[in-house]
This record gives sequence, structure tokens and C-alpha cells, in this order.
Amino acid sequence: VSKGKIEEAKKSMRKIYDVKEITPEVEEEVQTLVIYNQNSPLTNTMKTNCPNAGLKYLTDPTIRTPFLILFTYVLFQQFSGIAVLLYYAVQIAYVASVGIALARLISSILFTVFSKKYGSMPLSICSGVGMTLCMIPLSGYLLLCQKGIIENHVSNYLNWFPVFLLITYVLTS
Repeated sequence: VSKGKIEEAKKSMRKIYDVKEITPEVEEEVQTLVIYNQNSPLTNTMKTNCPNAGLKYLTDPTIRTPFLILFTYVLFQQFSGIAVLLYYAVQIAYVASVGIALARLISSILFTVFSKKYGSMPLSICSGVGMTLCMIPLSGYLLLCQKGIIENHVSNYLNWFPVFLLITYVLTS
């Protein structure tokens, strides 16, 4: 409709509505699309040659709201520390690097399967909670080791603890 191909839009709507002829419902739907297309700020923006025309897309609520949600989600994900954690994972525990690689593979597969079943919102909430529940004890453990509160002979018995938290953190990220 935005390219002026009204007849092709009617044919597509006939297929969607599964009718052989153009019915009043199909005609009404196409007219609704035409009217929306004429009144849309996006259509007016696309017709101009202004270099800042793309910024006008953000004034449309149908674009702005999903953009802000996605931007906020990516911002929190970026500041969650996953990149820094993966960078220093080898220093924390060399064995963890193999576990982290496997955890990333498994979490990618699980996210794909579960996102179709449950949607991305519950998975994102579980991810944030899981990452928080792993990062707090890991940070506390490393701080206590650095301050000398957990001594070497005790930390030798707890070698599995940071590895477990790292792998669980990556699995939930």
C-alpha cells in the first residue's frame, strides 16, 4: 500500500481472508491501510529527501515504544558485566573457560526453544534474576579472597564455587 500497489494489496488480502472475490471485509481492510498510510508520519518522512528524516521515525509511537524497550534491554544487558566477566574468566578459573563455552551453546539453544513456547519477556526476567543471583555471591567471594578473609587453604576447598557461579551466570545470561 505504501508503494501505491493497491491491487496487489487486495490480492494479498483475498489470500489472507481465504476468499476468491473481493468482499466488503477485504475492501474495508485495504481502505483502512490506505488511510493509515496517508496519515502516517513514516510515509511523509520517507517521501522527503531531508538528511534528518530518519529521526522523525522516533516520533511515531508504534516505532518509539518498541525501540525504547529494546534499547533499555540492551543497555542493561551491556552493563550487566557479561563482557568483562568473560574476559577475566580465565584468570578466575581456567577450567571455567570450557564450561562457559558449553554454557553459551546450551543457553542459546534453550533460549531458542523456550522463547517460542513462553515468549521473550519471562525469559528476560529469569535471565536478569539468574544473573543477579550469580553475580552477588561471586563478587562477594572474590572480594573476601582479595581482602584475605578467605585464605588460600580455605579457597583451595572452594575452587568449584567461582567456576559454578561463572557457568551458571553465563547459562542464565
